[in-house]
Amino acid sequence: MIISGLLNKTKFTQIYSVEHELKKAAILRVFLGFFVLARYSEIFYSMSIYSPGVMFVQSALLLSIIIFFIFGLVTPVSTIALAIGVRWFDLIAGTSTLGSAILIHVLDEGHKRT
Repeated sequence: MIISGLLNKTKFTQIYSVEHELKKAAILRVFLGFFVLARYSEIFYSMSIYSPGVMFVQSALLLSIIIFFIFGLVTPVSTIALAIGVRWFDLIAGTSTLGSAILIHVLDEGHKRT
């Protein structure tokens, strides 16, 4: 009650334009996509050095999902595919971290709001 009363007195929670809010969400999606791309490009590069050709198809599939997510192509589908793909790739590559778990939760929350 106290927090909602304080938030109602600020300009933070007031939405004047849905288009503006969608643009902000798109910008956040692009930044998140570039962070994911940076993390997994390091993993792809390391895997290509230590075990060349072993997981090329899996890496290419996850990379294409990340690109779809960044450019907003079929965004709901690419968001769900990215959450599943990140978990799947981390399991088969042995690279599961707390960052991956947080990413999945962020993608889940973002998908619920759209």
